Amino acid sequence: MKVSYSKDEIIVDLTQSHIKNSNGDNEIVLYKTNYLIPTLKGVPKSYSYYNRNKVNAHYLNCTCKDYRDSIKLFPLRDIRRICKHIYFIISKDYYSKLDPLSSMLLAHRFWDKISNVYEILFSDEKLYISFNDDFMFFRVYRKNPEWKFYTFMPDKKRWENDLPPYRISDQNNLLSQFLINILNKNLDSKRAS
Repeated sequence: MKVSYSKDEIIVDLTQSHIKNSNGDNEIVLYKTNYLIPTLKGVPKSYSYYNRNKVNAHYLNCTCKDYRDSIKLFPLRDIRRICKHIYFIISKDYYSKLDPLSSMLLAHRFWDKISNVYEILFSDEKLYISFNDDFMFFRVYRKNPEWKFYTFMPDKKRWENDLPPYRISDQNNLLSQFLINILNKNLDSKRAS
């Protein structure tokens, strides 16, 4: 996987999307570089108003400038399209309609300023990783049996509160190295530009 920065956007080269450990097993495969919010069942198609903006929680659209700018960059239902007005209406009126993963990701998008969510396959398990633009931390979302998140701090090269996602240290080490590689590639790209 090759990750780079260009005009404050993260660019991922999927031609190098596999990372294997020295034994050749436990590879990490990058599948998607965006997270799409699923359709919220039972949410009416009518509009609500918040701060003079017209918001539709069913279609996840808004009339604010942030939303209008984001629709030029991101696909329909992409988490990066969700503005604070949509998030407010969903969390106020339709929070119970969100699945647990989407609920966590939306909260982290607005409270912790995560900007990107990647879907990866690791040890035959689907995980999601997210990070903010300054790479102060990475979040790893794992379902075991419920969705939980784990925070990796690259500057300290350790998991927050010493709580990694796996019980097996080899898996945690490989995942940590994958996250550090993302950080290093982005720092190298920033220095080069």
